[in-house]
Amino acid sequence: MSNVRLSSRFVIGLLGAAGAGLVAAFVLAPAALLNGADGAFQDEGALRDAVGRGLVEYWRGDGPAAVLGLG
Repeated sequence: MSNVRLSSRFVIGLLGAAGAGLVAAFVLAPAALLNGADGAFQDEGALRDAVGRGLVEYWRGDGPAAVLGLG
């Protein structure tokens, strides 16, 4: 078996690139997707109301199937 040794600069660069990818995937991408939602959630109040209605339906129903109309 060959012994592979990675330099510390390479490993730090690899970890930095992975961290940047995670930031893009979990912070920047969802924000970009919400901004392109045909203006449905441009208003913070509208988003808050929609989330509130969804949570109330979930709590009063039998779970996610009731909210999605699958029950």
